[in-house]
Amino acid sequence: MSLLFSMDCASFKDVKEHGGHYYTASYSRLTFQEAMNMSNRIDGYLAIPNSSDENRFIASMIGKGKIAWIGIYDPFNSSNYCYSRNRCAFDDGRFRTVHRRPLSYKNWTITQPDNFVDKYDTIKGKKQVSILGEHWVAMSGSNGKWFDDGEHKKDYKTVVKHIAIFEFDEQPECYNESDAGSNISFQRKKCNTLVRDRAASFGSIGKTYDCKIDHDGVDYCPLNMEECKTVYTTQDQNATQDQNATHICRSAPARKCAHIGNKWLCSPFPCASTSNISNSGQYIDGVDRSNNGWNDKGKCLGKIRIFNGRAYKCREQDIFAGLIDGGCCKKENMLFGMAKCQAEEKDLISRTESGLCHYIGKFCSKSVNFGAGELCIEKSKTSCCFNSKLARIFQEQGKPKLGKNWGSAENPDCKGFTPEEFQKLDFSQMDLSEFTRDIRNPNLRNIGNSIKNKIQSNVSKLKQ
Repeated sequence: MSLLFSMDCASFKDVKEHGGHYYTASYSRLTFQEAMNMSNRIDGYLAIPNSSDENRFIASMIGKGKIAWIGIYDPFNSSNYCYSRNRCAFDDGRFRTVHRRPLSYKNWTITQPDNFVDKYDTIKGKKQVSILGEHWVAMSGSNGKWFDDGEHKKDYKTVVKHIAIFEFDEQPECYNESDAGSNISFQRKKCNTLVRDRAASFGSIGKTYDCKIDHDGVDYCPLNMEECKTVYTTQDQNATQDQNATHICRSAPARKCAHIGNKWLCSPFPCASTSNISNSGQYIDGVDRSNNGWNDKGKCLGKIRIFNGRAYKCREQDIFAGLIDGGCCKKENMLFGMAKCQAEEKDLISRTESGLCHYIGKFCSKSVNFGAGELCIEKSKTSCCFNSKLARIFQEQGKPKLGKNWGSAENPDCKGFTPEEFQKLDFSQMDLSEFTRDIRNPNLRNIGNSIKNKIQSNVSKLKQ
């Protein structure tokens, strides 16, 4: 039985259903053991591909260019090691699912699994990692292929971390079947009890309804219908009484009255659609969409950006989606099921808690116009997020020195530094204490310039 609030929904991407099972991905990168422990806490297990169809689905959950742990491992920590990539026995008989069952489906990358031991994993017969070999299985989101992975003594670290894909036999608590609040579509006209022709109110939750259409093609909100005022004319002696009548909506004279039954009615609430809804904010991700930069040989042909970021937004208030009190910008709202939010909004909360984001500001992200001016119906917050805390720190301290800013909440500028801009930065004058608190025995005097020199060396290689 699940513990109350045992699954922190803000830590996972949207739950999706496939073949009667449910799947989600962690936002955080985890060791295999951490992923196993997490699966137990949320009453699930690491996803097990049992067919090519399920394997493709899991790969789509991972995403292109990403790697994730799946529910296959070597519980025996077998010692049939491979010390050379050219002389290995590619035996998968040692692997089991996390349920300790033999594999019913396999999709290994060529030359995998190999249980590889790197030359630095042992020195003079003494192992430098906690477990020799490769005993955990990961999948590539690009092609769905598997490979075994493990700890290796290189780059001054041994721990290997990937995101993890989790599977559930029953609906987990974070599954939103309708996901009604996450994204309101105005393909069909809608009305809300907090939106009138000339005013929209935030701070409470109104009711959203689909508008209807009468037999004359007049749309109307079905809530609080009132009888229209009827004015008769005598200009045409041959016209019927109905043809000589004009029907006026008492609460909104400019609105057409709907003919429902034998009555002419209207609602005080107008109907909104894609024709009068406008979205604000053009996000500058820093990644040039018309030039993704790399050719087939791995050479960078586009603009090189150092410490590049991406703009994220979350809806703080949304009248039609019923979001108030921080909405999808507040972790507690998602955690306690008070808001149904989009995957990007969950991602933003996770990244912000990890210290990866710089907050820019808030703005009106959606408005409606019924002919009397723009009415804001959605307010959002914007941040620039980066792949590491260090990148965020360098951006925050480097932009002012270069005379650059973050743009605005509507149009944030999260672009990284060009190599020429990067060269101008004096890293010895930057405060890196927030970063160095997270590492052991930091050399505070030289770490900034050491990082700068290493990045410049890598940039030079990309230009070759």
